[in-house]
Amino acid sequence: MKTTNLVLSFIALFFLYSCKQIVQSSIESRVENLNERCPIRLGKSDVLKKVEYRNNAICFYVTEEENDVFFSSFTPEQKEKAENSMNFKCQAVFMCLTNKTVKEELNNITKTMGDEVGLTFRVFIKGGTSKSILKTELTWKEIQDLNSDASEW
Repeated sequence: MKTTNLVLSFIALFFLYSCKQIVQSSIESRVENLNERCPIRLGKSDVLKKVEYRNNAICFYVTEEENDVFFSSFTPEQKEKAENSMNFKCQAVFMCLTNKTVKEELNNITKTMGDEVGLTFRVFIKGGTSKSILKTELTWKEIQDLNSDASEW
């Protein structure tokens, strides 16, 4: 009986590991497809330069092409406070989602796979003139919560 339980446990662990690998491979493929479309204009002055998937995170690299004075003059303390504020996190992620192509591709990824791998979203915004970088991160759960809050409006 102990041998049977051990074998069943091994099979279950192997199956879970295989499923996670398939999901991660699918996410990598979709992110590569999105990255091939870069650069993507996100608004008047923001450009998505690159997208990549690493360490269960979809990373967006955005350049602010016009005046980036608003964050280039931050002290290290102000920069850290901004990067960790929920307001900035929301603005950074939603900036990436303003483009229809980006939003559709991410919806395809997250509808079926976000929970399985503990997906995280990281956004790096680089000032076009200052080259100063702000970065932030949201978990898949935080994005789900934001989407449900927005749909209640």
